[in-house]
Amino acid sequence: MLRALLTSLGIAIVCIAVSACGKVGAPQPPLGRAPVRPNQVTAMQVGSTIRVSWLAPRLDLREDVATSVRRADVYRLRQARDATPVAFPVEFEDSADLIGFVDYEGLKAQLSTGDSVAFDDPLDPKQSALLSNTRFQYAVRYVDGRGRPQILSNIVSIEPVPGIARPPTSLAVTQAQDEVTLTWAPPTENVDGSVPAQVVGYNVYRAKPNAERLGRPINDRLVTDPRFVDRNFNYLTAYVYVVRSVSQAPDASVESGDSERLAVTPRDTFAPVAPTNVTVASAGGVVSLFWPTNTEGDVVGYFLTRTDGDPAETSTWVKLTDKPVNRTTYRDDRVRVGSRYSYRVVAVDRYGNESLPSAPVSETASP
Repeated sequence: MLRALLTSLGIAIVCIAVSACGKVGAPQPPLGRAPVRPNQVTAMQVGSTIRVSWLAPRLDLREDVATSVRRADVYRLRQARDATPVAFPVEFEDSADLIGFVDYEGLKAQLSTGDSVAFDDPLDPKQSALLSNTRFQYAVRYVDGRGRPQILSNIVSIEPVPGIARPPTSLAVTQAQDEVTLTWAPPTENVDGSVPAQVVGYNVYRAKPNAERLGRPINDRLVTDPRFVDRNFNYLTAYVYVVRSVSQAPDASVESGDSERLAVTPRDTFAPVAPTNVTVASAGGVVSLFWPTNTEGDVVGYFLTRTDGDPAETSTWVKLTDKPVNRTTYRDDRVRVGSRYSYRVVAVDRYGNESLPSAPVSETASP
């Protein structure tokens, strides 16, 4: 009887253990998802705008997931400059105003071309007296597909400068060999209407035509003249150029808003210089030519042209090859011993631009 009881108990224990372990089935979704917090929020003045930006390289924007992000709300607290800045999120939330948001489509559009998001808060230049004694504090929080607010970002502070220069105008471009030269008209007043314009220099930007943001300036130091030469570009690539004025604030320099965007697709239509110092000699029924390499970096080869006899205005010059030769020597073995020939050399670049011909040289084919 005792043995039967123990056996039954053992079976029951085994069954309970098996039941506790359960069968391996489909994975279950997690009970919840950790809230998402905007990272490294910063605020900077660009012209009469405060640009609030933050990094979001791996933001979850899946449309079919309720816990993914749907928008980013931007909050602002306005203070006098002699007030104590708010340091704690609870205090900030009690006093700040919701001033705008970046919606779902805006988040997707900005993150399709980079890993950061920006929100522009416009200033009123007419309130220059008030702005000169104003501090703004900003913070951002995401809202998910269920309308639930996420964790507030870090809080950033900025003191706007009302009297900064307007953007340059009349942006224009000229092109030369391996150079795109930009020129512009300096601003004549500041954004608040005061004169003269407080300009200490300019920053130049180059971007793809559909770029949401401009990135870093292409000048390595502040440009002090209304002119800039860009030598670091690719031919047949579409660009837009933008120039911003730079004004000196008490604690930092501040850029203006953007000039008009100038679309440019550089094209090389510039012929190399004509080859020089061509020499010629003949031996063994072959006429040989020699010349120095052209100094242009985009020269890919040379055409040789020939005419019978000494050159004249009525001479007919014939190319000796269908394609440019990629060396600086040429052996013409299609000659008749005792006959005289004249030659010219033409340089060709990678875009098919041909130089003027060199000065002609003549030689009699010798045996």
